[in-house]
Amino acid sequence: MEICSQSNTRAYISGPDGEKYLESEKFLKKNIEIMYHKFQHPEYTQMVDGFVSHLSVLDLISNHGEKSLDLINTYQIDD
Repeated sequence: MEICSQSNTRAYISGPDGEKYLESEKFLKKNIEIMYHKFQHPEYTQMVDGFVSHLSVLDLISNHGEKSLDLINTYQIDD
């Protein structure tokens, strides 16, 4: 919150677990909106059986090479 305040940030994006630990009233006093996102990891074919989520983008690149950007660009974000 201090970094946001010092840099005149108007919004802070947090993962859904931020609701458990962020002191939202402090953000509100500084007129900083908190936005919680619900990230759903896209699945892609990996070199292993099944799918291991939340790895580095390097995993995507090592599995799909030049087609990685196409996979990223076709991913739909749900609100």
